[in-house]
Amino acid sequence: MAINVEGDRIYIKDLFWLMDWEADCPEEQQIEIEKGIYHITLCTVQPESGIWGDDQTIYVYLKKLEEMPKLAWQGVPQLFKE
Repeated sequence: MAINVEGDRIYIKDLFWLMDWEADCPEEQQIEIEKGIYHITLCTVQPESGIWGDDQTIYVYLKKLEEMPKLAWQGVPQLFKE
């Protein structure tokens, strides 16, 4: 995945929050970052409860790029397969 950061921060929200979009985002879910294009790598494992999204930890790695890469998916890919 990749992202084009046009401001100075990224807001991290649950995908399902997009159904009732609000501009507010808790401060602990914001990352201050330099404007630019970034490759995103996400890593996770299934939580101990066995329920995806239940207090789940997702590691986010960002690598700054010179230009937008060719992407394998349009939209948001699943982080796991059941």
